[in-house]
Amino acid sequence: MKNKIRVLHIITDLPIGGAQDNTLYTLELLDREKYEVAFACNMTGEYRDRALQIPDCKIYDIPTLQRDVNILNDWKALFELTKLIRNEKFDIVHTHSTKPGVIGRIASFLAGTPIVIHTVHGFPFHDFMNWLKRNIYITIEKIMNIKTTHLITVSTLNLKKIVDLEMAKAEKITNIYSGIDVDRFSSSRKKDLHKELNLPADTILVGFIGRFSEQKSPFTFLEAIVQVVKEVKNSHFIFVGDGPLREEMLSFVKAHQIEQHISLLGYRHDVNEILHGLDLFALSSIYEGLGRSITEALCCKIPVVATAVEGVPELVIHKKTGLLVEARNVDQFAEAMLYALNHPDEMKEMAETGYLFVKQNFQVSDMVNSIDELYTQLCLDAATRLHVHSK
Repeated sequence: MKNKIRVLHIITDLPIGGAQDNTLYTLELLDREKYEVAFACNMTGEYRDRALQIPDCKIYDIPTLQRDVNILNDWKALFELTKLIRNEKFDIVHTHSTKPGVIGRIASFLAGTPIVIHTVHGFPFHDFMNWLKRNIYITIEKIMNIKTTHLITVSTLNLKKIVDLEMAKAEKITNIYSGIDVDRFSSSRKKDLHKELNLPADTILVGFIGRFSEQKSPFTFLEAIVQVVKEVKNSHFIFVGDGPLREEMLSFVKAHQIEQHISLLGYRHDVNEILHGLDLFALSSIYEGLGRSITEALCCKIPVVATAVEGVPELVIHKKTGLLVEARNVDQFAEAMLYALNHPDEMKEMAETGYLFVKQNFQVSDMVNSIDELYTQLCLDAATRLHVHSK
């Protein structure tokens, strides 16, 4: 391969999130001796500055590429991406998440891109969705996967689900765990949250990190908190993030008179330090590709309570690396948190086991090396097909 491989990554926008972190790490760490990298997205969100600082990466701002379905904007985004991909003649287009996965892949097909890859960071459908809507999403994904060269999943449970639903064949999928900077998280200093929040030194701290959205089901967490604080009166719950449900969450907190037990910190860039300041991490999602915040918590050796959805049980093995509960089961969630808070030594042992699993499987360098190997193999396969067809 004398010429560099030209790769374009596409994602919707740049809030703090697992898919965004995964994408930016890949763009930052791909070998520039081997690749010319480019990035297309709506350049809004907390990670905007990080994206702009990536060396030797050409960035294309697509303002019409947005999360919500909007026929006019979606058509504009499709037109812009098709024109971009056709003009730049990328060897590989790599899309991330559902919306850019559909628009980006259609644009790639129209532009004649030889290799099209899509990473499934999570499914657009879940068990709590209307049956018809769920099946429409599954059908769309099946159609998109027909012309997709290869799929990447972030957990083997996600890969199994794709095969079981006949969305794609196993040989067309590679699982590559979504890596994190293990050294950064494991060796961070501890944030003194008691001092920052003016809390007594004996306060037990429980954290939630994520977008305040339906996916994360924050009201399951809040309703469980109402039960927990009745028994553990010195417990305090920290929410890091933001999102469309923020005001509704604040109203709930006020209505149930638990203001003294709740702190909403907004988005933070010191999540690694915040995690080290927690006694327990909890996540109440109704669907989750893998649960990047869980990976980060375990990397900091923080005990975890989470819902048993999608890829989460691959990280949180019940009573081995943490505690699992049913999604949207408030009583189970409260009971699990109470158990965790009342059995700190047992939970710490689970967190240590979880840390070893993360350390062995989630190094960001390993993730990018695996992506590089996949790119290389797909390019060789494409060259072989071209050679055979030219004979």
